[in-house]
Amino acid sequence: MLRTLLRMERTFYADRQEEAVLLKEREAFLEHLLQQGTSPAAARGVAWQC
Repeated sequence: MLRTLLRMERTFYADRQEEAVLLKEREAFLEHLLQQGTSPAAARGVAWQC
């Protein structure tokens, strides 16, 4: 889901995000940001920090 949510193209980064802890919680948070009007670019920036 993160691949489509954040439009990740590089497999390494997407794999790393999907293998990290609390995947469902991070996906829910990032989806919430996007629904609130955060740009995909800004959400990608947040994704590396959470």
